Amino acid sequence: MGLQFEIVSDVYVAGRTEDGERYTAEVYYVQAEDERGNRWAHYAHFKGCETGYDEEYGIPTFKDVRPEAMAQAQHLLDRIVEAGGILDLNHWTETRPCYGSAAYQEYGQFNDWMEDEYDRLGIPR
Repeated sequence: MGLQFEIVSDVYVAGRTEDGERYTAEVYYVQAEDERGNRWAHYAHFKGCETGYDEEYGIPTFKDVRPEAMAQAQHLLDRIVEAGGILDLNHWTETRPCYGSAAYQEYGQFNDWMEDEYDRLGIPR
């Protein structure tokens, strides 16, 4: 099985601002993809935001550490490739296949995605 590895990112809610708004940040991880479009994500994720609390002003703080997180993900990617690029499923989880790929079409993931979006938005079905 020929695998390609790359660093990908996603967003997550790192916390709430002083106004109660969600603070969205980026997280990096290594992804593997086979020739059919099946994908796996490594369990190690590297958050691009450090959260804290400013005692003087009594507010949450958010520090951008994306360059450091990307460097950590790159280090992991390099180690995986050096080790031969083998998937040890103790360290990987299957994720959604590549959009439009043979795997995507076969598994019908677009229906799952729509259901997830309905749930996320609270839309009754």
